[in-house]
Amino acid sequence: MRPAVKLRPLTTEEETEIRELAGSRKEAFRLVQRAKVIVAMLEDPKLHATHAGLQAGFSGTQSGVTWIKRFNENGMAGLTDKPRPGHPPIHDQKVRSALVSLATQKPDTLGYPFKLWTLERLQNAF
Repeated sequence: MRPAVKLRPLTTEEETEIRELAGSRKEAFRLVQRAKVIVAMLEDPKLHATHAGLQAGFSGTQSGVTWIKRFNENGMAGLTDKPRPGHPPIHDQKVRSALVSLATQKPDTLGYPFKLWTLERLQNAF
């Protein structure tokens, strides 16, 4: 049987930051969920990492263990996603933001004679 994964002692600043992150409604869901694993282990030191992960909403049994280990090794930075391989983005963030902003508005409020966007209409408007 493997030894249980324990949460390392946190500094006061780390604890404050992790609790704020766990209660955030503006941060990314994944990051908040990972912070909730840490908070669950802070509140109940006898809790297993697997159970903390399940309490935070993860479905896999290894998720809690993974995030506790990464937090123990890297602190808050360990809760963020690692870079993944793949094709680099074609457009920069500014262009993507402008396109999303356009797509989330109703076309008829912008003076277009239609009520819904299609890919072709977005391409022509952008």
